[in-house]
Amino acid sequence: MALHLPAEPDAQPARRHVLFALGFRPFYLLAGLYAALSVPLWAAQYAGWLPGVNPLWHAHEMLFGYAFAVIAGFLLTAVRVWTARPTPTGAALAAIAGLWILARVLAFFSLAASSVVDLIFAGAVAWGIGAPLVASGNRRNWFFVALILALGAASIAFQAYPRIGLAAGLDVVLFVMAVMGGRVIPGFTNNAIPGAGARRNQALEYASLASILLLLLMDLVQWAAPAAIVALLAAVLHAARLALWSPWATRARPILWILHASYAWIVVHLALRGLAAFDLVPGGLATHAHDDPHLARPHGAPAAGRVPRARGLCPGSRSRFRARARAARPARRLRRAHRRLRGAVARGVRALHGGVCSDPHAPAAGRQGGLSMFKRIDHIELVTADPGRAVRFYTEVLGFKERSRLTVPGLELVYLDLGGTTVELMTYTGMQPAPRAEGERLGYRMMALEVDDMQRTLDELKAKGIEPSWGPIVRPSYARAEIRDPDGNSIELRHWVSR
Repeated sequence: MALHLPAEPDAQPARRHVLFALGFRPFYLLAGLYAALSVPLWAAQYAGWLPGVNPLWHAHEMLFGYAFAVIAGFLLTAVRVWTARPTPTGAALAAIAGLWILARVLAFFSLAASSVVDLIFAGAVAWGIGAPLVASGNRRNWFFVALILALGAASIAFQAYPRIGLAAGLDVVLFVMAVMGGRVIPGFTNNAIPGAGARRNQALEYASLASILLLLLMDLVQWAAPAAIVALLAAVLHAARLALWSPWATRARPILWILHASYAWIVVHLALRGLAAFDLVPGGLATHAHDDPHLARPHGAPAAGRVPRARGLCPGSRSRFRARARAARPARRLRRAHRRLRGAVARGVRALHGGVCSDPHAPAAGRQGGLSMFKRIDHIELVTADPGRAVRFYTEVLGFKERSRLTVPGLELVYLDLGGTTVELMTYTGMQPAPRAEGERLGYRMMALEVDDMQRTLDELKAKGIEPSWGPIVRPSYARAEIRDPDGNSIELRHWVSR
């Protein structure tokens, strides 16, 4: 599925439960290993080299084995980023992963028994993501709980009605990919390529997602002809959706165009599915156009580096130098790829939870004297020890809007917006930052928020339990006061009477 969100607010130290500290770690690993083992096994069976060929096993395990693991790993990590609340880790996460492993082992002997365990696994994942979503009031993402349970139910239905169970499961996975593609791809594109102009049309967004839900309904009632028409219509809608994301602007950025190319296969799948219903193409093409390109999408490959020539060395030393250089290549490539990935993710993060903070149509920076001109202050960074408390203060008390969340190794990031200015709340995981220094000192002092009416603002803050830490004072041209956030950071309130 290629959706990466590694970290959590309250991660355990790296020495303890590293594998089970985050949901994506065991499940992405298990999914990759399972694909590496099951695909060659199925190919050998299909070719007649091994006995036991069973197309139902192949279909069931690709969907409810591999795809379900990728989705579960993504959501068990993403939900803690969206809510700033923990999802299962340690023994609880290991137990959920154990259910998935048990289902895969049982599938070799009994698909019915495997499906029962799949349903239990779905319930465990739904609990793991549902509890923090409900506790945080994150209604925007509650539907993911229903989708997880729907996958578990589809696995059960697969035993009695293989065609219906498979079609419904594929539609649910397709809906998850379409939702996350719309949240991620336009924002990544705009933030990585100034002036790309990727945009989202609300009516088209709703129509394209609704078309997949309508297709799911048609598959459940087995209306083949109407489903084919809906699939063709959905292909047109998703093609138009993708076109608005400016895929052509990413042609020089492999880490970006691979996202657009992967989403294009949704269009291909829907078109092939509609054509297959009229016997114009084989039905298997549509199914594999759904699964293979999206779920097994490569994450990009770094460019190969060159080994510098070892000048002035004796023959033996030169060969040893080259050997050491060759041995160091994978590490260098991995570091370069990691830097590129982190840079692209950081530039696109504001789209991850819906919406883009920066102006998507802003022109690229001009050049003056060979150097890029500075455009604006992009954001302010604040370190917090309690992200949940800090987010509630800035959103519920000060009126900021939460734009997006991201987790990178060792850091949890929350982006908040007020009037076009972004504040980045940072929480270090696995370490304790130094305490905030008191008193006046050189360097950064505080940020200032402009208010319409100082006294009314102070009255509203007082009603919420926030007292000024300094002021107010009134000058001929302005009024000024200060408050503190939950971490003790000073915030100036400024009311301009005249400028």
